[in-house]
Amino acid sequence: MLSSLANPPLRWEFCHGEMRSRNARSLAQLATPPVKGGVSIYPRPKTKNGRRRQNCSRSSVTPQRRDRHGTRVITTQAYDPAEAEPRWIAAWADNRAHRTPDITPTAHSASPTTHHPPKFYCLDFFPYPSGAGLSVGHARNYIPTDVLSRVKRRQGYAVLHPMGWDAFGLPAENEAISRGIHPADSIAAYTATYRRQMTRLGCSYDWEREIWSCAPAYYRWTQWIFLRLVERGLAYRAAAPVNWCATCQTVLANEEVEQGTCWRCHQPVASQVRAQWFFRITAYADRLRADLEPLDWPTHIKTLQRNWIDGLRDWLISRQRYWGVPIPIVHCPRCGLVPVPDAALPVRLPPIDDYRPHGDGQSPLANVAAFVDTVCPTCGGAARRETDTMGGFACSSWYFLRFANPGYDDGPFDPAAVAAWLPVDLYVGGAEHAVSHLLYARFWTKALYDLGLIAFDEPFPRLRSQGVLHAPDGKRMSKSRRNIVSPDTVIDAHGADALRLHTLFMAPFDEPTTWQADGIAGVERFLARVWAMGCRAAADDRPPTTDHQGDDRPPTTDHQGDHRPPTTDHQGDDRPPTTDHGSVAGRRAWPEVAEGLKVEGDGREPATPLAVVRGRSSVVTPETATLIRRVTESVESFRFNTAVAALMEHSRRLAAQAEEPPPGWRDEVKTFIAVLAPFAPFIAEELWARLGHTTSVHAEPWPEAGESEVVATVEMAVQINGKVVARVTVAADADAATAREAALAAPGVAAALQGREPRRVIVVPGRLVNVVV
Repeated sequence: MLSSLANPPLRWEFCHGEMRSRNARSLAQLATPPVKGGVSIYPRPKTKNGRRRQNCSRSSVTPQRRDRHGTRVITTQAYDPAEAEPRWIAAWADNRAHRTPDITPTAHSASPTTHHPPKFYCLDFFPYPSGAGLSVGHARNYIPTDVLSRVKRRQGYAVLHPMGWDAFGLPAENEAISRGIHPADSIAAYTATYRRQMTRLGCSYDWEREIWSCAPAYYRWTQWIFLRLVERGLAYRAAAPVNWCATCQTVLANEEVEQGTCWRCHQPVASQVRAQWFFRITAYADRLRADLEPLDWPTHIKTLQRNWIDGLRDWLISRQRYWGVPIPIVHCPRCGLVPVPDAALPVRLPPIDDYRPHGDGQSPLANVAAFVDTVCPTCGGAARRETDTMGGFACSSWYFLRFANPGYDDGPFDPAAVAAWLPVDLYVGGAEHAVSHLLYARFWTKALYDLGLIAFDEPFPRLRSQGVLHAPDGKRMSKSRRNIVSPDTVIDAHGADALRLHTLFMAPFDEPTTWQADGIAGVERFLARVWAMGCRAAADDRPPTTDHQGDDRPPTTDHQGDHRPPTTDHQGDDRPPTTDHGSVAGRRAWPEVAEGLKVEGDGREPATPLAVVRGRSSVVTPETATLIRRVTESVESFRFNTAVAALMEHSRRLAAQAEEPPPGWRDEVKTFIAVLAPFAPFIAEELWARLGHTTSVHAEPWPEAGESEVVATVEMAVQINGKVVARVTVAADADAATAREAALAAPGVAAALQGREPRRVIVVPGRLVNVVV
């Protein structure tokens, strides 16, 4: 029932109440589910037959196994997204990992010496939730902004990346009517579905700032702004020709008519003369047109707005429907149109059961006497409330201001928070709202600026619009065509990281494309390669193990110390381990032998001059420095497909070196995982913890290429009695003592010496080190 909106859904209370964070475990502990009495306290997913799955998140690395040709092959247990992803989602929630920092000046922080990090406000279009939930088309919007937000946080920015729900209006009401569910109940259910799906995608939204436009605490201020527009003559009621949709039983704004049909039901509209409420957007036509020029917006969006602003008509805001913001006006026979006093706001939408249009051209509210009958605020005489409601675009015309401090009670937005966070640094959403929401939001912003309430008159200096993602049948995804691909289906089958990378890699961000499910296989091979080399890097850092029982496999002790029977059988060939991990929702296990980790020969590259870059915490090769630059530049310019391509290319190079890693290889792998993390946050967090870190990879500073710090290096051969046994990389200007020390410490040299002491060590600068025994 609608009465629940007085106390909005439980999540609302949770977000704006006190959030208690449980004691956080270290990341290394989280990487392996804790056990209680020998049993994991994280429930394992079930197979089709109802049995619990074997926990396959623990790594069992066998770097010395050889195939039938004698080539050593690195194998690991398969990474299990169904086990790992929920665990990390819970860990991030426990630690409030995505919480927005407070940069609002206060009495204590207003001194000139106070320092705040630079801010970055990244915002997705305010979505209106529907019963079908998200499609993978929505993911083309939400995943790129998540990647950018994660990078910006690690670059030292204070990031505001919120999410909320455009819950009022015709789309939500028609959906509720079609399903026979009250809009209040359907919206509560649909927002829960959207939130769950966005969380599964790994979106790092600050859910503590979640807002609903249908909550009285929010639409109170939509009504307040409406009254300010009435005072300025920018909101008025007049009889005029309007667009009437007989199917939806309401009038429509010009922007909601598409080629003579209703934007929601796609039925023809007719022209009628009716007394309606309008916003005088034409008063801002010249400014709306002129101020487009400096905006960093796609050219086609600007063109659409210019064309609309040239034959512009005032914005019709009335709707003869139930599910919307009540217009805060009283009709008095003596005083005429009387605004509701600010102190009496909000005018609440009453809970009614019969919310369908009655076919009389009036809102269902007209039949609710308890709502309609009132007294005039001016003369105290009998009066009637306005029964039209506002179109949904009214609430979305200012929501970006509310996100700066959603709990603020003294006005529509917190002036100090808005001054700190606004305007929006990056706004991302579809081009279909070019002449509706984007135009309306610019108008409201300019009106609020003229009222002296904000210090800027353009809300979105930078805008990006994703290309349309068509269904596999080549048509646009829609509920009516029954061709929507759900992200839940893809995540169940492949994991969220695979979906994220496939979505980013399939095409340039702003170009239309078609969903091709078979393309995700390549992404899975890439992630399997990353998993294998990450596990190898983790194994290289482990302390010596116990008796290997005569073979080259590590013991099958798990991370808690309880010895379990071996789970693999190499059977003398190059097949991967035969452990069957079962399946969940039809998901196939990722490959257990990663592509690229089978190394032919000695795996060494020709001796060529190299360079390393000294970063803040590690040394990386020129190739890694190039990777950092390519990924950083690609993310900033919204070329996410090229960023993923760079990651894939780089992983092949690292994987090819994994069998006999060169010096610094493990550090390179760590840097690679740190760069991968915004794109594939779950597997990166898992590997980061397995590498021994106790803090999140998403809290690590973003790696720097540091071109100004490039140090020339050379690769030198290490000979014993004239036979090359190893190669080492040292600084080009390294002295003989440094080269000698590096050579004697190189992998393979100690074994080749067989305990013999060198009689003489000859260093040929820049070329070789010859050890004479």
